[in-house]
Amino acid sequence: MKRLHFTALSLGLLGSLVLGGSALAQPMLPPSHPPTAGLHAEGPAEDLSILDPSLPRGQFVIELVDASEQPLPGIVVEVTSQLESIAQGKSQDRLEQRTDASGRATFSDLAESLRTSHAVRVVHQGARYELEPFRMTEKGGHRARLHVYPVTHDLREAFVGLRGFVFIEQHDGQFAFDLAFRVINLSQTTWVPKDVFVSLPEAATPLELGRDRLESGFFAAGNRVELVGSYPPGQHDVRLQFQIPTRNRERESFELGLLPHLVELRVLAQRTPGLRLSIPGFDDSQTVQGPDGKAMLVARRLMQPGQNELREVRIDLSGLPVPGPGRWIACGLAGLMALGGLYWALRSRRAGGQELLVDRAEARRILLDELVALEQAWSARTIGPQTYEQARRELLQALARLEDAGRDTGTPGAATPAQAV
Repeated sequence: MKRLHFTALSLGLLGSLVLGGSALAQPMLPPSHPPTAGLHAEGPAEDLSILDPSLPRGQFVIELVDASEQPLPGIVVEVTSQLESIAQGKSQDRLEQRTDASGRATFSDLAESLRTSHAVRVVHQGARYELEPFRMTEKGGHRARLHVYPVTHDLREAFVGLRGFVFIEQHDGQFAFDLAFRVINLSQTTWVPKDVFVSLPEAATPLELGRDRLESGFFAAGNRVELVGSYPPGQHDVRLQFQIPTRNRERESFELGLLPHLVELRVLAQRTPGLRLSIPGFDDSQTVQGPDGKAMLVARRLMQPGQNELREVRIDLSGLPVPGPGRWIACGLAGLMALGGLYWALRSRRAGGQELLVDRAEARRILLDELVALEQAWSARTIGPQTYEQARRELLQALARLEDAGRDTGTPGAATPAQAV
């Protein structure tokens, strides 16, 4: 874990919001347990993970200490050794040791192969602590020092503040939302969220939610998304992505429930000609240049002492691009082409039944090929849901017309939409 140096501004801002007259501080903790207990101004204590030539090869020694550098005995340390090999595939070995009276645990005979990495994990009081994976070498053993902290579910006791970023982009029939939160813990305790949620707008589909409640990030919880994991002293980033189908409207509004103790929130939208971004209670939107060089609209709110906590936001977008008549003309032409195909098939019937059978079989094959290509494009997410539904409906209607023509003429081999799909 890297040592973080917090500026006087960040300390003052978080302190005024958490301890001052803001609604963030209600209800206040009793004087016997003030939320400032254990506040650090220079960042958390630094963990250690290094090669140690004084240790025998293959040996790993880890020491667990608290915020005061005192040893922590009796805590289980788990070491997972993972071998990655093209020929042998992946395999894992898991070892456990409990720390002794000096807070140390020793693991021997760990593999030195370059294809084997070793990961360290400690779960204590419902919080998880980890070291960056390392590899053993022939130069000696490996030594680590890991800090483990008391756990709290109370944001004020942990002295936690958050900065939030909401990125919005419209493409291929979807509004793509990317939420990033920076969790800043200025205390000497680990915050484990409990019943902390983000409420998504209607019709939102979240992407890539976590499956392990011990892993820091977001976890599916009904129609809400829950923040889970462990947030020890320091700075931690979490991310949430979701999509909402567009409705081809010039104006859209999205209501989003936020995480608690937000110190700052910025909302950014990729700028298009005529687009306007408006958020009640926020500064007027400004045009900035994004990391990729594209123009972005950004609206910002910085919380001030005495303000109510920002727990929800309504994002208004206007001047959105709306498809012109060309799109509907294209759909009409597609329908005319389908009808035209049936017309030529019926003409062939008048010339002879055999020709009709050949033409209908060819038409059916083309339509089925188009359906397969459409399903592949939808699976690869190269088209949006509206394009998919519209094209699929047109193709199925064309197959239905082909079936009706077959019934009217008594020609065998008619395909039904159900058989086609």
